[in-house]
Amino acid sequence: MTPACVAKLEAWRAAQADALRVDDLHAAERATIAVAVREAYAAVCTPKQHARLAPAPPAPCSFSDMSRAYMQWRDVLGTTTKGTASRAAADASIVTHGERIAAQADEMSALRGIVSVAAAAIDEPVVGDVGAGWALIRSVSVCTYGSQGLGAASYARASATLRARDLIEIGYRVRCVARKRPASLPVGPYYLGPIWAWEIYAWTCNEGARIAQHQSPARSIADDLRRARDEGVNPSALWSCVPYRLVQAAGADLASSNPPPAPLAWETLDSDAPLPDVE
Repeated sequence: MTPACVAKLEAWRAAQADALRVDDLHAAERATIAVAVREAYAAVCTPKQHARLAPAPPAPCSFSDMSRAYMQWRDVLGTTTKGTASRAAADASIVTHGERIAAQADEMSALRGIVSVAAAAIDEPVVGDVGAGWALIRSVSVCTYGSQGLGAASYARASATLRARDLIEIGYRVRCVARKRPASLPVGPYYLGPIWAWEIYAWTCNEGARIAQHQSPARSIADDLRRARDEGVNPSALWSCVPYRLVQAAGADLASSNPPPAPLAWETLDSDAPLPDVE
């Protein structure tokens, strides 16, 4: 890894450490908030309802811990006229706590954005000196593109293929795995083929597995649209956020004059089969 890339990796590590530190502080703060919210609900409970209130989740308290506890406290009050009024009274007294939880979510979203940008700036593969192995970087099932009907499998495969080509261009060793449809999954309009999902693995370390999620070679949006076209899919359907006018501007709505990309080597495995060892 070049010195410039080492510096970018250190910047990512610093951003990641800062996000984890703030997340830990938030988890401790949520435990305190949970106690206050429970007390607000306990104050409007009958003795029988009070006995059914679940305890406040301890620290570290995740968003899901807080949400489950909150919904249980609301359920205890019931949906009768009296219960609804009690809920409203309790919620009115905890508005500031709700605002703080929302602010936490915004703070973490901003920090994750910083981590993502720092990872995307690393333009070389991150493999590490020890602990490298095959890490799953992307998995795309036909469900992802269910809106494309019988074309769902083609779009799922194209999405995984483009990600694999990105990683290969950056310098990663890559394995492409096609997962067979689980026997428990009923055959339906989008599940007619034998393959259910396409997975992309990269040879990397734990840090690299997190960084590779955000890495892509530097190229224009127009180039990406044309790459999707060359894989035989409609860019506007592959990326629903892309307006068709951009596809037209990039010339990606026209037949390609480029030769088809070299096919990738796909391993076909059962839905729950482990990845075979390959060094």
